[in-house]
Amino acid sequence: MVIEFFKSVGIFLFGGSLPIMGVYLLAVFIDLMTGYVVALKSHNWHSAINLWGILTKLTTIFAIIAAAILDNIGPFFGIVIPINIALWATGFLTLYEISSILENFAGLGIKLGFIKKYLGIFNEQMNGKDDENE
Repeated sequence: MVIEFFKSVGIFLFGGSLPIMGVYLLAVFIDLMTGYVVALKSHNWHSAINLWGILTKLTTIFAIIAAAILDNIGPFFGIVIPINIALWATGFLTLYEISSILENFAGLGIKLGFIKKYLGIFNEQMNGKDDENE
């Protein structure tokens, strides 16, 4: 009974993004944890940056909820939306979180040259620090 309640709340809040919401939340958790490890390793822990990161994560969750609202209210206004906005938004945000996790791995000194070659996600963020370590 409790599980059904939370499932119905999840469907209400996240709409069509519910199938991949667990993956997204896991990516957010891993990103936060690896970010904390990078901050501790570099002795660069700033509460303001931490707070800003957490607020950013909450904002992305609210963006998914807003996308689910758009999915749900469109038909009431006669708007046919050919895609599930919440699902696509969650998918793109999951990819963003994965790129942030990879950035944190690079900050820990894990060699990611092969990924950087294909995705090009570390060029500006790492300011050449990853290239020096290879």
